[in-house]
Amino acid sequence: MATKRSKLRFNQLTFVDASDQEHLVLDLEKQDIIIKFPFVDIRAYGAIGDGVTDDTPAFQSALTEIGTKEVTLLIPIPIYINTDTTIPENVCLKFTKGGKLVVNLLTVTNEDVGTGDGTTTTFTLANTPVLEDSETIYIDGVVQNRGTDYTIDYDTGVVTFTTAPANGSTITADYQKQYVLTINGSVEAGLWHIFDGLGRVVGDPKVECVYPEWFGAKADGISDDTVAIQKAINLGKVCKFSAGEYLITSEIYVDSPNKVLTGIGRYSVIKAGFGGNTTIEPAQYVMIYAPYGGITIENITLDGQGNNIHGILLAPKFGSGLSKPFNQRVQNVSIRFLGSNSVALLLTDYDPNVGGTSTLSADGFIQETYISFADVGIFSREPSWTIVGGTIGNCGVGIKVGANSRWVINGSVFTQNGIDIELSGNGITLEAYGAYFEASSQYNVYVNTYATDLQSLVFVGCRFANQITGTPCIDLTNINTSTSLT
Repeated sequence: MATKRSKLRFNQLTFVDASDQEHLVLDLEKQDIIIKFPFVDIRAYGAIGDGVTDDTPAFQSALTEIGTKEVTLLIPIPIYINTDTTIPENVCLKFTKGGKLVVNLLTVTNEDVGTGDGTTTTFTLANTPVLEDSETIYIDGVVQNRGTDYTIDYDTGVVTFTTAPANGSTITADYQKQYVLTINGSVEAGLWHIFDGLGRVVGDPKVECVYPEWFGAKADGISDDTVAIQKAINLGKVCKFSAGEYLITSEIYVDSPNKVLTGIGRYSVIKAGFGGNTTIEPAQYVMIYAPYGGITIENITLDGQGNNIHGILLAPKFGSGLSKPFNQRVQNVSIRFLGSNSVALLLTDYDPNVGGTSTLSADGFIQETYISFADVGIFSREPSWTIVGGTIGNCGVGIKVGANSRWVINGSVFTQNGIDIELSGNGITLEAYGAYFEASSQYNVYVNTYATDLQSLVFVGCRFANQITGTPCIDLTNINTSTSLT
């Protein structure tokens, strides 16, 4: 951008470009404002950041002037956004500490949603997406009950009534629309809060990872970081946990395939502040639910704090309608202190003793994962899994393998479990190479009454030892003679 001339006023320096557009370079009341491409300070366009002023016009003016230029847009103050806004690929948002984008809500009252005809059950709200649980739906002024009288899709605003509203009835609604900030450019910031408000932040940001701290996570083991973690997972392909203890009070959901949750090993701890499983299945309380293919969870520690909760569910929940995921990956993860009715890695969401459909199972790879103090370390049916290294200890059952599973175990250690491996279904293939089984209180390998017809069992270079004199390390009492044993 060529400078045609400059002007110095009492407290402002501006320049006028070749097209006679005037630009603020410095306001002496707001020091350090930059507007020299490729660096632009949002304050140069009139942003105030006082929590009262609507900064949307300033933000839109900056984006309009930037156009297709490759620009770094400096955000040194809170900017309040009250419209749907898109950050294009050519813009890098650079946040200094204290700078943030606050994405707000639009309050909608008495919206005329439609008129009943006695047969139509679906109606659509005009402003979407809708803030979850913010809506009140009326028919002829009478409040309808969510879940009983209607359901709602908050993304699309579609309201579906259980019974079609009567012919001539008036349907109205009060609700809050979430403004949407779509980020397709890059983001530069430290580990501080840069996205705020009850609106949505979405898009395909050009970043190596997204941090929960960007959405307000404290990682102090006391503050509830659930919402911040969920927003970080939703926004990025990679969610990175830093050193600290992240307290969660509800399930974390990995919302699409091929995402990565990563941290810095034992220093990145996610702690459960909820739970209460009364049975192992179907899954009731889970710390992380990751039901899509290609998901990697690595370099983190999960601490259930004895809350009777599962660690990670890597398969679709019963009744979800999702397809069987493939190529799940868990590596360098520690899962501990889950309490009763708990499974550290739940690879299926139904009892393998009972059966079910294979769409509720997962398939993948586990490496250098350390599991302790759970009812069951790993629980599976019908997948193909490889486990390399790691330790499973102090569990009722180390690995419970259901029907039609194929497991390959390389160099893993099983210690102080009740049963190290329990085979619980027909058609199982189990191969163990260099595994170390020690100090089980019952059996190293136990074939229960549901596993009379196995495919094959292979143990090469393994060591077996249990704590009960006269009890076999491997109990094959229940299998028939057709099983291949090596």
